[in-house]
Amino acid sequence: MSLLAPKNINLIKEFSVSWFKLRDQRAVLGLLWSFLNPLIMTTILYFLFKSRLQLDNDRTYFLYILIGSVAWNFFSITIEEGTRSITGRAHMVRNVVFPKAILVFSQVGSTVIQHAFELLVVIIFIFIFGVGLSPLIFLFPIVIMIECALITGISLFLACLNTFARDIEHIWTVVNRMLFFLVPIFYKAESLSPQFRWIVTINPMTQIINFYRDIFLYQRFPSLKAICFTTFFSLCICFLGYKFFKHYEYKIVEKV
Repeated sequence: MSLLAPKNINLIKEFSVSWFKLRDQRAVLGLLWSFLNPLIMTTILYFLFKSRLQLDNDRTYFLYILIGSVAWNFFSITIEEGTRSITGRAHMVRNVVFPKAILVFSQVGSTVIQHAFELLVVIIFIFIFGVGLSPLIFLFPIVIMIECALITGISLFLACLNTFARDIEHIWTVVNRMLFFLVPIFYKAESLSPQFRWIVTINPMTQIINFYRDIFLYQRFPSLKAICFTTFFSLCICFLGYKFFKHYEYKIVEKV
C-alpha cells in the first residue's frame, strides 16, 4: 500500500498528535519546556560569546542565536527521536501490518508540532525587541518543508540502520554534538577563515538557518540560488532515505 494513501496519511496524523501529547505528560512543566529549552540555550550562548564576537548590537545578537538555536534544535532532536522510532516501538513493528516508514514520518510530525511552540518564542521576542514580522513570513512554510524533507531522509536512513546496530543512536549523539559547531548558531560563517568557511557554507543546515534569519530577523528574501540548491539536496536525501528504508523493511521486522 502506498504511503500516500489516505488511510496512511490519517495514521501519520493520528500518531503525530498522540505522540506529541504523550511527550511531556510525565513532566511537571509539560509544554512549558518547549518555551524554556530554546531560551536556556540562547541565554547561555549569549552571555558566553557576546563579549568575544562582534555581531551587530546586543538585541540583534540575542535574536540571532535564538533563531539559530530553534532551527538547529528541530533538526537535531527530530533525528535523534526518529532514529529510535522503530526500535522504540518494536511491538507495533512486529504485531501490526502497516508501512513501517509511517513511524518515522509520524515522529517527524510530532516534533513539528513542538517546533511550532518554539517558533512562538521567536515571534514573541521579535516583537519584544521591536523587529516585528514582515509579509515574508508567508514563505516560512516552504522553509519548514525543506527542513522536514532533509530531516525525514536522514531519519529514515538512521532508523533503518539502528535496527541492525543499536550503536547508531549513540553514534548520532556524538555526531550531533560535532555538527553543532559546523552551523553558524552563535557565529557568522563570514567570520571564519576561508579554509574553514566552505565547510560551514556547504552544510545544508547552514542554508536553512540562514532562511530562518532572513525571514524573521533581516526581513529579506532568501537567496533563490540557495533555496533551489537546498531544496534539491533535501528532496534527494528524502527520496534516497525512503528507498533505502523500503529496501530493508522486510528485514527490519525480523531484526527489531
